[in-house]
Amino acid sequence: GGDGGEGSFRRTLGRDYLRVSRTGLKEVFYGEDGSRKFDVIRENVSAAVTTPNVFSPPGVLELRPDDTVLTTSDSGRKIAAKIIVDATGAESRFTVRDGREKE
Repeated sequence: GGDGGEGSFRRTLGRDYLRVSRTGLKEVFYGEDGSRKFDVIRENVSAAVTTPNVFSPPGVLELRPDDTVLTTSDSGRKIAAKIIVDATGAESRFTVRDGREKE
């Protein structure tokens, strides 16, 4: 997608997709006074996706109805989260590619 401005383009995808609202995320992450409503955890998680919603090694990442539980590889701490931001770079180990990204 795009706004039609210079350097942008539009195309129709042959599948559903999700578009994230930056404004909506800011409302989730920050209070009205600008205070932060999240924790930054700087620990590694050794999980990697093998197929959609299946991660290896077993037990390191658990998908539950209301949250996701990660086990850190550094301390073994279990962390329950509703939103996880993987800031490790462009190629996330939490994403599986199925070839549709070339559409």
